[in-house]
Amino acid sequence: MTDNNRTISPKLKTIIAVLLILVIVSAGALAVRVVYLRYFAENGTTVVVPDNLIGEGSTTSENTQPSQLESSAPGRAAAARNVDAPAATVAPEVKEEATSIELYKGQPSDNEKFQVRNMLPGDSVTKYFAVKVNHGDRVDLYFSTVVTYQTKRLGNALNIKITAMETNEVIYEGSLAAMDAAGYSQTLAATQEGQTIAYYKVEVTMPTSAGNEYQMAELRADFNWFVQDTGPLLPPTGDNSHIYLWVGLLAGSLVMILILLFFRRKDKKEEEHAEGK
Repeated sequence: MTDNNRTISPKLKTIIAVLLILVIVSAGALAVRVVYLRYFAENGTTVVVPDNLIGEGSTTSENTQPSQLESSAPGRAAAARNVDAPAATVAPEVKEEATSIELYKGQPSDNEKFQVRNMLPGDSVTKYFAVKVNHGDRVDLYFSTVVTYQTKRLGNALNIKITAMETNEVIYEGSLAAMDAAGYSQTLAATQEGQTIAYYKVEVTMPTSAGNEYQMAELRADFNWFVQDTGPLLPPTGDNSHIYLWVGLLAGSLVMILILLFFRRKDKKEEEHAEGK
């Protein structure tokens, strides 16, 4: 029997080559998808807060970048206004914007940078967050702050208040520096859609009782949103079919390659056994 009988036939080589290409393509697509979801998803973008969640007496958020916030007391703006100037026309209604955060299977936590500087007694900064959680069962959503940099121990002077806007429940109110590292939580009930968007209002205030020794002081912190029990988390809504398609293609191609190599090895052993007789 010639050696040609022991070589892989051109047809089998073609099939294996095609399957290997499918493995490479599907693995690459999954890798790209994971990288996109981890680093380039919509976290950090802004969405409009629904009108029904904002009361008439709500505080307007600062129109600055999250990483470059500087508070401004109402008195400063009034002092700078020209009293002889004609009355201003009524400005159009400004929609409040919330920073978008998304948590899902594979990404159970995320954070948003926060910074304040040169706060005076009575100054305050308000931020809104829209936290989208993809989950199949009830889940506890946690919030915590981590001070990454501060001068003049500003964190001890600042107060922070976190309010769940749908229920107006105050999750935490007190010193920013005293927040427990484990965070404060709110339970999100399971939904038929497999997704909950929870809106939060975060207010950071310099109490009027504080002295002027905090002038020019600066603080930077991470606002962390996370889920400790990741069991109920689901993949991002709308992305499941694409992920499952690539996973199925990758698994199917690998299985087919293994089956072909198994039967090829079996045939080779039978040929060698027959040749030895």
